[in-house]
Amino acid sequence: MDLDDIFQGEELAILKERFIQPSNMEKYKAFAMNALDDVGNPRINDTEIKFLFNFFENHYNKGNKFVIEIESTLYTCTSCQKYLQIAQELAKSDGKILEIKFIAHRDAKTMEALKDITKQ
Repeated sequence: MDLDDIFQGEELAILKERFIQPSNMEKYKAFAMNALDDVGNPRINDTEIKFLFNFFENHYNKGNKFVIEIESTLYTCTSCQKYLQIAQELAKSDGKILEIKFIAHRDAKTMEALKDITKQ
């Protein structure tokens, strides 16, 4: 079964627009183009990168202290951890407080590891 079967013929581009509005797609691409993992693979589709883009676009200028709690089945990769840490440093340089609490199992770094953990 492919994506067209799952979404009953709706074009994938239309579905993407529901998550990132077309007017923001160019901004998102500019924001995420340097999101690379430790070996240089693009991470443009990572949830953490999309979350940070949304946060900075829609919420960052609305306050001075933010406490963000992210709960995930999988442990965040080191490249995403880097972007979360950079976001905190940026907030600090702007005189803001950004606390990020990431809740996940430290050993759940791959789907295979997650399967092993959930069997326990």
